[in-house]
Amino acid sequence: MAIEQVELSRYEPLEVLGAGADYHVRAALDKETGQEVALKRPKPQMVSRGLHGGIEARTDRTIQAFKSLGFDIPMVVRLLGYTQRTNHDTYFGESLGQEYRVVVEERAKGIPLVGDPMARILKVPVGVGQNLFTLYPLVQPDGQPPFPIHRQLLDLEEIFYQAGYVLTDLRPQNIFYQPAAGLITVIDCGDLRALDDKTYRRPSPN
Repeated sequence: MAIEQVELSRYEPLEVLGAGADYHVRAALDKETGQEVALKRPKPQMVSRGLHGGIEARTDRTIQAFKSLGFDIPMVVRLLGYTQRTNHDTYFGESLGQEYRVVVEERAKGIPLVGDPMARILKVPVGVGQNLFTLYPLVQPDGQPPFPIHRQLLDLEEIFYQAGYVLTDLRPQNIFYQPAAGLITVIDCGDLRALDDKTYRRPSPN
């Protein structure tokens, strides 16, 4: 499956879905297909200061990895397209004055294993219930072996490993889970490293 370069005018912006350490994500409606998608871009605070070069490099690595893996990777939210690296101030109603790329992805199904990634930084406890659910979901679909989340994460790592990559950022907020189906969807594969990458020394903060 090929991935297409797209224009943001194709998408009607909707509500903000959230922000992580590097990316800001907004829902949008694809006016051609009627499908709801997610628009992912560097955080505006980083863009306005011209500090988004590293995030752009992560985006480029992710796109290249998806190209080598065929774009339809099991257990990973599907990459639908990406824009040119240009100024998107008019579309988002901003005045950042910088160029960057926007990635278009499918909306992830399920619920995140941790709802607020800032909780760890702000020292807010996520609660025993949420931790237990992450380790062992209460709802187990019929025929599903124990620890479905862990099994699928290991299967996903094997897929990337066989393609020559290690996925190093599998924090709970990047993993959505569908309890009724017992399926996971990973929403962020930006921290991919090639097996022969001799320059990477910093461990991922998992």
